[in-house]
Amino acid sequence: SQFSLFGQVIILMLIQVGGLGLVTLTSFFALAARRRMGFRDLRLLGESVSADGLSKATEVLKIVIKLAAAFEAVGIVLLLFAFVPQFGAEGVWVSVFTAISAFCNAGFDLFGRFGAYSSLVPYVNNYYVQAVIMFMTGGLGFMVWVELAEYRKKRRLSLHAKVVLQFSVIFWVGGAVLLALLEWSNPRTMGDLSVPGKIMAALFQSVSTRTAG
Repeated sequence: SQFSLFGQVIILMLIQVGGLGLVTLTSFFALAARRRMGFRDLRLLGESVSADGLSKATEVLKIVIKLAAAFEAVGIVLLLFAFVPQFGAEGVWVSVFTAISAFCNAGFDLFGRFGAYSSLVPYVNNYYVQAVIMFMTGGLGFMVWVELAEYRKKRRLSLHAKVVLQFSVIFWVGGAVLLALLEWSNPRTMGDLSVPGKIMAALFQSVSTRTAG
């Protein structure tokens, strides 16, 4: 509610840098400029993107950047259908900011106009917006996404990817079930929502607290 458009742009740039990682971004621009990377740079890059071995670091980096751009682009397009009808032309910027913030697990939004600390509360009955935000905040990690992207070719997942995927589902579903049991009839949280609204709210809170906060 307080930042100008310029301030929002600066915040979003910082969110993007924080989401991808400073080493990841600087390495990407170095490769784009065809600058040769030294051993130390490659080691840092490998640690940044969790790549096994230095030779795979640059390959993983390119996949990470492409995946991040693809996910954010899809999120932006999906949110356009909700925010442009509501905000008009400004809805484009709201969609861009919300999608990138969600993907980078930043927890920042532009909905202070609805009241202090409103965040996504006005969309408690908008299951479409909630679903898109949950999709954007999966929090699986870049290496898991890389393996999923290459699964059709390799037909296998590492132990790391299997554990992350299995426990993510357990935490998401288990958290939603526990939240529903604890808050189902609480009028201060989800007690006044419809049954589908309660289910969606429990799942959204479970996914959000597991990743984005």
